[in-house]
Amino acid sequence: MAFASDINKWIELPNTPDGSIFDHMPFLSKFLPSQNLRDIHKIKKITRNFIQRQLEPIETNFNPESISTFAETMYKEHVTCQPGKTEPLLDDMNYFQGIFDAFFAGFVTTNSALLSLTIILMNRPDVEKKQVQEIDSHWQGEKASPC
Repeated sequence: MAFASDINKWIELPNTPDGSIFDHMPFLSKFLPSQNLRDIHKIKKITRNFIQRQLEPIETNFNPESISTFAETMYKEHVTCQPGKTEPLLDDMNYFQGIFDAFFAGFVTTNSALLSLTIILMNRPDVEKKQVQEIDSHWQGEKASPC
């Protein structure tokens, strides 16, 4: 049973905010050393610090009677216990991962939408021409660009 448990733990490692598989199995970096790996660790640390700075005011000024944001709801589930339970619904990892996912989901979807639009415009000059005409008609009488 311990072997299966260890394998399951190793499989989950790359997806946890606690670190990458290289954090928990450092000997792998001797076989796979690279600048990319060092950059990933640096970006991970910067990202984690950024999110923690964004959460500090929410956590400091938290009022469970006045919740107005998703982050406050997540924090409430992180610090308060459900009726009949002895631990909060969200542990540290789940709290941070939920906030991380929600924060960056907007970036990913926007990126995907813009990428799709670019691909469509590259492959459909008729659509691009119509889009340019619509933009030009909107800005008619003004300078060519909104900037």
